[in-house]
Amino acid sequence: MNSKVSIGSSRNWHVISEDPHGKIIALSLLLAFLWGGNSPSIKIALVDLPPMALAFFRFVIGLVVGAWSLYRRISLGLKQGEFSRLLLLTGIFIFQIITLNFGTDWTTASRSTIFVNTYPFFTALFAHL
Repeated sequence: MNSKVSIGSSRNWHVISEDPHGKIIALSLLLAFLWGGNSPSIKIALVDLPPMALAFFRFVIGLVVGAWSLYRRISLGLKQGEFSRLLLLTGIFIFQIITLNFGTDWTTASRSTIFVNTYPFFTALFAHL
């Protein structure tokens, strides 16, 4: 379906919208199941592992992916000034995973899922303060 939309000027913008293909639908559903299964998976794993050990194993998986990209010679080069920002984001992500694991250990998986899925709302809210 193609349509023309006029946005504040005499120029016409073309908005192209296609019906989603089966592959797109399947990948979207897979992503939804993986994202939705995050907290229940953490809750199940916390039966056998303490929260910090579980966080460690999650980062080991990330390290394996990073090693694979180096093995395949995928460029991971950073531009000037990006390394400090990357370190800051890494610290925030580590803190988020650790607090997610401890929080999920102290509550139900359903509450944890609700908290995780409200992050974007609170991020948008606090961004305007």
